Formats: sequence, structure tokens, C-alpha cells
Amino acid sequence: ALVTGSAIAVCCVAGAWGRSYMQDSRKEESSSLRPDEACEDAGVCVDPRIKVYCSSQNEVEKFSAGLPDKARSRLSLDNALDRRIRGVGEVQPFDLAAFFSHLNSQDLGRVVIHNSSLPSTQTLLFEELNLDYPGVLCVADQQSSAKGRGSNVWESPEGCLVFSFTSRSQPALLPFFQYVVSMAMYKAVSQLAGGDAKQLVGLELKWPNDIYGPQRTKLGGVLCQSS
Repeated sequence: ALVTGSAIAVCCVAGAWGRSYMQDSRKEESSSLRPDEACEDAGVCVDPRIKVYCSSQNEVEKFSAGLPDKARSRLSLDNALDRRIRGVGEVQPFDLAAFFSHLNSQDLGRVVIHNSSLPSTQTLLFEELNLDYPGVLCVADQQSSAKGRGSNVWESPEGCLVFSFTSRSQPALLPFFQYVVSMAMYKAVSQLAGGDAKQLVGLELKWPNDIYGPQRTKLGGVLCQSS
């Protein structure tokens, strides 16, 4: 099974708390992609397709070779080996160079899809692009209609780390996948905090997929889908 998992984290690269909150209202989720609309100084708008960045030329070729037509028309690999993402407005973009410099996984994160703003990284990977390629990481600097459990919708403004990724897993292991991702999130925050995240910053996990901060404030969550 190809598993698509998303996480809404609250720890930025600099270690500052991000901000996220959950909408209780059932607003209709847009299925359209929201590409960057920044224009160059000369007045020529940049490629409206969603940008793809890869860890190596070999990864570019492997990923491109297996792209379905629907995804190929919406993704751009023209500058796939670049390590700097241009920000849009005052939003601080994802630090791609720092990410790749620390990457030591075999598959996960070797291909990064990034856009400054998306309705939902999960919807993009799982429903819009439907990529059959393990390890693809989709990152947005902001989300407007991120998927939660049931009818819950997340809005993730500037300062949050929001992402989805694909992975292959045996169907029997799927129920445990979100536990592993939740524990990885907790360990990452603990490492940045220099000790146990609960003791130092009041971070807690509410099984199976919720991340809470001080005073039981919900900060994020993990959602897994399979195909």
C-alpha cells in the first residue's frame, strides 16, 4: 500500500513556536492548486506550476520518468537542483538547503514538492497528483484548508512546519504508522529543546495522532491515508 501521511508541526527551524488552529466549521475544501503568483522585477510572472526539488540528478531522472501526465502538467522540475526557494511577500520560505544538508534517509525526502501556499499538502499528494513514488515530501509555507480527522480543517499561517509525504508499507502495518510518525515528531522537538519535550516545553501526545502544548492547547496532528 502507498501511504500518504501528513503532519502539522509547531517547531520551526530556528526553534520558535509556530501557530496553528483548527476550524470547527465545515467549510468546503478547494481542490484547486494555488501556485505561487510572484512576478519577477521585469514584470514576467514565474512558472505557475508547483516546483519540485531533488537531492540529485539521478533522483530527478527517476522521478520524472514515472510521472503520470496529470502530475507532469502541474509540476515543474526545471530547477530541481536549486537549493534556494524564493519567498512570496513577507513569508519566510522553507529552508531547502538546510533540509538537504541534514538528509540521510534512503528514500524519504529525496524529492521535495514546495509551494508558498496550498489548500492542503495532503490533498495535493493523495488526491490531486496521486503519485505512485515513495518518499515524496510536500511542503507548504502556509495552508488554508489542511485535512484533519472527520470534517476538521486546519489553517496553518506563517510560522508552522506543514508537510505530507508518501511511503510504502504493508497494509497490516498501517494502523501503527501514525504512532511512529507521532513519536518521531516528539523526538525531533525534544532534540531541538535539548531534553524531554514534555518537561521543557510542555509538549504531549494524545494518541493516536494529536500533538498538544501547554494548557492542553492543540498544536498539530498526524493523518495517514492509504491506496
